[in-house]
Amino acid sequence: MEKGEILLAKTILDKNLLTKVILGINGVAFLGFGLACFFDPTITANLVGYELSRTDAWIEVRAMYGGIQTIIGIYMLLGLVVERYREPALVFLILAYSGLAIGRWYGLAVDVGEAGIFTFGAVGFETVMAIAGAIVWIKFSASARAGSGQGSE
Repeated sequence: MEKGEILLAKTILDKNLLTKVILGINGVAFLGFGLACFFDPTITANLVGYELSRTDAWIEVRAMYGGIQTIIGIYMLLGLVVERYREPALVFLILAYSGLAIGRWYGLAVDVGEAGIFTFGAVGFETVMAIAGAIVWIKFSASARAGSGQGSE
C-alpha cells in the first residue's frame, strides 16, 4: 500500500468513526427521551409548560414526543450498526436537527416573552448537532467519492 492509499483509508475510517459517534449519541438520546415521553407525557409537558387538559393532548404528546422520537432513535442506531443506512441516517439527522433549530431560532426572534432553559438548551444542542453532522457528512461524502474515483458532481 502506498502512503496516499494509507492516508485515504485512515481518513475514511476517521469519518466513519465520527459518523458512528454522532449517530450513536443521538440514537440513544432520541430513543431514551422518546420512550420516556411515550410512557409519561408529563415529562415534556413539564419541561415546556404544556397543559395536558384533554385526552387529545396526552395522545398528541405521546405520539409526537414519544412515538416519533423513539423511531428516530431506532433509525439512528440502525445507521450506527448497518453500514448501508449510515449515510442516510446521518442526512436525516442533519435535516431533523436543522428543522428543529430553525424553528426554535425563529421562535426566539418573534415570540413575545422569556424562553426557558429547555428552549436555550435544545436550540444550542440542535444547532451544534446539525453543524457537526453536516461537516462529517460533507467529509464522509468527499472521502467516499475520492475512494471510488468520482470527482465532484
